[in-house]
Amino acid sequence: MRLVDQDIEKLIGQRLKKARLEAGLTQAALAEKIGIKFQQLQKYESGKNRISSSKLLQSAITLDQPVSYFLCDARAVLTGRQLLSEPRSLDDDETIFGYGLIVHEIRDPAFRRSFINLIRRHNKIAEIT
Repeated sequence: MRLVDQDIEKLIGQRLKKARLEAGLTQAALAEKIGIKFQQLQKYESGKNRISSSKLLQSAITLDQPVSYFLCDARAVLTGRQLLSEPRSLDDDETIFGYGLIVHEIRDPAFRRSFINLIRRHNKIAEIT
């Protein structure tokens, strides 16, 4: 693995461990829920092994986190930049995509629908029901 790849695996592993601890689960408990041995989970959390997208999705569901939670700083690792310190254009495709992820993370479906409909009304786009 290249250095950048290892950094991303460590970042994902750190986020996985943090979410697991916040959920009050042991490594053994989470591993069982996602169908792996706890030793494999240890390797994911340390960044030694790459977690598959299906196991990441299963972990996200089990830990009640959006998948984006585990990847939110990956671009900073890839580019070597701190995203939060950089002013971004509101028209930037990556910024717009980021806002989409934020909207996706709104847990209350009624509020999310209202928020999206507000934007749609403003832009004269048909509302969703």
